[in-house]
Amino acid sequence: MRELLFISEYDETKLPEEYHFSHNIAVRLHDDLVAILKDKSIQKKLTFKVNLKSENAGPKENEEDILDWLNLNGHKQISDELVSRNLVMALTSDICHFIYQSLNSAKHYKLSVAYSLVRKPFLENLLIIEQLLNDEKEFLSKFETNPENFDPGKIKDDTKKLLIKQSLEKTKAILLNDDLVFEVRFDKKSDKGFYAMSNLATHLVTTRHPTFKTESLNLNFIFSGYEQWESQFGHFYYFFPYILFYTTEVIDRYLFEKKMINRKSYKKRKFYRLISQILVHDQFDRNSMKGNSAANKISRQLKVKCKSCKKTNQLHKSDLFTLVKSNYLLCKHCLVDLYNENNSMDDIFEKIIDI
Repeated sequence: MRELLFISEYDETKLPEEYHFSHNIAVRLHDDLVAILKDKSIQKKLTFKVNLKSENAGPKENEEDILDWLNLNGHKQISDELVSRNLVMALTSDICHFIYQSLNSAKHYKLSVAYSLVRKPFLENLLIIEQLLNDEKEFLSKFETNPENFDPGKIKDDTKKLLIKQSLEKTKAILLNDDLVFEVRFDKKSDKGFYAMSNLATHLVTTRHPTFKTESLNLNFIFSGYEQWESQFGHFYYFFPYILFYTTEVIDRYLFEKKMINRKSYKKRKFYRLISQILVHDQFDRNSMKGNSAANKISRQLKVKCKSCKKTNQLHKSDLFTLVKSNYLLCKHCLVDLYNENNSMDDIFEKIIDI
């Protein structure tokens, strides 16, 4: 994890304090994806063993393309798996690069840079991963042909909406709405959308849509004042963690279906993301100010029996904050880490997380 991106309590940063928590949640989601890329058990599942009939049955030294050899020798399924899995990992790596730089730019008050960097990972990379999750065979057949056939920019809105709906049905992620995910990612006319905001950040002058038309004596993002910054930061830190949450859910579901991560790990990761999103939404929920937040309601249902000291821990909202911010949860009686050390949270994962 790159702690320089994470904002600690006493860090000096220009980013207003009200956005620190949302920023850090996004950092944790980014780190969640980085952990996938570094996981040696996942890396091992990017290679395959081919059983040969004889020593001379394998590819020759002058074979230029191992995929062609696999296809020609009856191993098309292995070839497709190699392409699909390595493609998802490469796209995830690329997503991480853009997300890191976008968050780092936002942290340093460079919002035009932050917005310009969200377009590729959320509008293009993720769109290919969604296709591999929902119709792998169809995408791979296109991937072997003319690039125009698999260009994300050529995909129609109806297909994008269907992919998002199918992905949410598979991930079973709550707090995510298919219409909103589409709107934020692809709706060119929505003031909620990253599409329009990235256009404003990338182009000094925009004239096509009245809502985002550049005013006279102005240039997009160049002469932003306090009110504009406040609105832009509010938008960025509300929707960025939301779409990144969706992104991690889609990637994790792909890995789970490919048996690249196990059930326990999958549920644990989903639980962490769910709690983090509930806490993010609480920041914008008026009921939270009155003590009626979703986090309070959920925490009242969370009782964890420590497998070390055999005593029960009633969790509170403050415990959930600790878990999300620091990635640990200490037993109130013996101080063992309930989340990471002794499997005490397993029953909670089974109870709450539906896969």
